[in-house]
Amino acid sequence: MTTTLDLGPRRELFVDGALVDRLTSAARVLHAPERREVVWQTQTPWESSTSGYFNLFRDGGRICMYYRGNSHADDDASATTNLLESVDGVNFTRPNLGLIDFEGSRSNNIVFRGMQAHNFFAFRDDNPAAPADQRYKAVGGGWMKLFGLASPDGLRWRLIQQEMLDCKGVFDSLNVVHWDPERRRYRMFARWWDEGMKVRAIHSSESEDFIHWTEPQPFRYAPGVPLEHFYTNAVVPCPGAEQILLSFPMRLVPERTLSTEGMSYPGEGICDAPLMSSRDGRRIGCGG
Repeated sequence: MTTTLDLGPRRELFVDGALVDRLTSAARVLHAPERREVVWQTQTPWESSTSGYFNLFRDGGRICMYYRGNSHADDDASATTNLLESVDGVNFTRPNLGLIDFEGSRSNNIVFRGMQAHNFFAFRDDNPAAPADQRYKAVGGGWMKLFGLASPDGLRWRLIQQEMLDCKGVFDSLNVVHWDPERRRYRMFARWWDEGMKVRAIHSSESEDFIHWTEPQPFRYAPGVPLEHFYTNAVVPCPGAEQILLSFPMRLVPERTLSTEGMSYPGEGICDAPLMSSRDGRRIGCGG
């Protein structure tokens, strides 16, 4: 007997088997992404080959993209966090903010400077209980330390406290945080190491106050799925179907190689971006 599910107004995606009783002469297929236009390039003195960890969110009629600017090392106190803005997600501009000095001038798009800029991840806090001066939040840090930051406008940032957040993990990668309106708490997806520090992995934890976090829970995969290096996690609630979490991790495959003829760097270890999905942030169903 087939059971009919009442989805109501909820939108669903067939990225997993949660809504599928059986497949007959059909299969889910992951389509390859298509390379399109270049939307932005590093060009200014406060940007360099070390720029990275781009993260963005929609804020009303604009898209805010935060990224690391100039940086020399993991704990570099002079590292910067910069801001790009867009209305269509294709054309990005550097707003001249006049907030942070760089080599004697404030004519730049820098919003923060400090060691937390190494892997600064920002989001708009839609928690209705969030104070007005913490409407935007961020996390940033290093190897075994993670700090919380807040801003009233997404431009002027400060540490929420001088102490590190009460959480566990290896935080030298980009750590992702968002407010979950269904669970009514914050969720964090961060780096850890599995199998005796041999494989980079992802775990999740939760918090009601953004300061104190639960014991991390590692991602769990289906039987037979091999453990692989996930350098970042890029977890995001699916727009329009926020009950589904999508992840686009950077997967490092050390044994894969690339022809380096004419290149100035070794081709050992190739990275790609698989698609993963989850409904609870812990059990993972791979989309391809």
